Amino acid sequence: MFTLVFVGLGILCLVIGVVMFRSSKKLSREGVAADGVITRVDLDRSRTGDGEMTSYLPVFEFKSSDGVTHAVKSNRGSNSSKAFKVGQPVPVLYLPTQPEKAQINKAGLMWAAPVVFCVLGVALLGASVVLAHVR
Repeated sequence: MFTLVFVGLGILCLVIGVVMFRSSKKLSREGVAADGVITRVDLDRSRTGDGEMTSYLPVFEFKSSDGVTHAVKSNRGSNSSKAFKVGQPVPVLYLPTQPEKAQINKAGLMWAAPVVFCVLGVALLGASVVLAHVR
């Protein structure tokens, strides 16, 4: 039973990681660079099996090449309240056809989550193989 749970979670983590990786890769290849500024930092609390997880998600503004100002709430943040400050300038990457999906162009924000999900997925699949052989 645990083996199937590990396989399912492993596959889910890998799929999430690959989707995030592909999104970041497309943005880094086809994205247009812009200068942005943090306008606020939203506190996001979510329940986990061990209690509560707190994340600080930056909201930033940038001007696209057509002169339009866009406000975007990042879906990738930090667990540190000191990571983002209102008024802080940030490099931004955006797709001209989807400026609402812009991201702050920092390696940790663009690539950490996809790598973590992929590594976790591989680890869970590896654990399921070990569990299957132990039984």
